[in-house]
Amino acid sequence: MLSQIKEEIRDVDLHWADQFIEGLFPNNEAEVALALKRAPTELPPPLDHALTFNMALDLSGATRKMKAYMFPMAKNLATGRHRDARDAGFDAVRNLKPHGDKLVPAVDFLDRYWDTRPERLILDMIVTGWDLIRHVSTFDGQATDPDRLRGLEILHSLWDDLRNEQSNPGEDYDKPMRHPTSFLGSIMFSFEMVPGRQIPEVK
Repeated sequence: MLSQIKEEIRDVDLHWADQFIEGLFPNNEAEVALALKRAPTELPPPLDHALTFNMALDLSGATRKMKAYMFPMAKNLATGRHRDARDAGFDAVRNLKPHGDKLVPAVDFLDRYWDTRPERLILDMIVTGWDLIRHVSTFDGQATDPDRLRGLEILHSLWDDLRNEQSNPGEDYDKPMRHPTSFLGSIMFSFEMVPGRQIPEVK
C-alpha cells in the first residue's frame, strides 16, 4: 500500500517506514499464524484481531504530507515478548537507520517514565483527572520548561469545559466514561521525539 501511495504523493521517503514494518509486523508465516491464534483470547474486547496500520494525510493548501501509524500488537503476539508491545516499539525507534541513535535519549527517558507508571499507560488512559494530565505532561515534574507550563495553564483553563463539567469538581475528579467497557479509554496521549532532545513533547 505504501509503495503504491508513494507514486501519488511528492517527497515521500519510506526508508524509516520500511524499517518500522520490519520491526513491528510479523514477517514470516509462522509469526502470522501465531498472532492469529493468540489474538481472539489475548486482545481486549471488542478487538478480534491485532491492529497493525493506519494512515493519515496532513493537508495544507495543495501540499499533502503522509503520516503512518503502526501498531506492534501483532508482532507482540507473534513473538511472545516477555514485557509487552512497548519493547517492540521502542526497539524499532532505537534501531532506525539513520539517526535512530539521536532518538535514543528520548526513548530511554520515556521508557524510564513508563516504568514508574504500573497502571495502564500507553496512548490511552482511563482516568480523566487533571492531576494525571499534569503528571504525564511534565513527566512527574521532570519537564518544567516555560512553554510546556504555559501550555498546561491554557489547557487547565479549558479542562472542565472539555469534559462538559460546570461545577469545578476538583483536580483529582475522574469523570466516569459513558462506555466503561471500551478498551479505548478516555484520553489519548502521544509523545513526539526529536533527534538530539531528551524530553519528548506531549500531545
